[in-house]
Amino acid sequence: IGESLRILGYEVVEAGGAEDAIRQWQEYRGKVDLLFTDIGLPGRMDGLRLADRLVESQPALKVILSSGYGEELVDPARVAAGMVYWLKLPELRSHRDNIIVTAVPVR
Repeated sequence: IGESLRILGYEVVEAGGAEDAIRQWQEYRGKVDLLFTDIGLPGRMDGLRLADRLVESQPALKVILSSGYGEELVDPARVAAGMVYWLKLPELRSHRDNIIVTAVPVR
């Protein structure tokens, strides 16, 4: 997915799990516009908790949650408000790219 985002013109920071994502977040604080995460992540923190933690410190952060399951865990009010986007896997690449560009247009 990182390579697809780069092709679309985005700058990408990749992490190996939630704990690594938090370390990256601290390093790139204020430069991140979008969190794209699976709900199921290695380690003690899942993608939902990661998103909540990062949005708490940057409320304007857009979030794309993806998974092959777990849609019922995603807050429909946040989806309706355009704060969170849901991408059920597996998904067509073109549909995924549309969701990403809708969430955060390429600058």
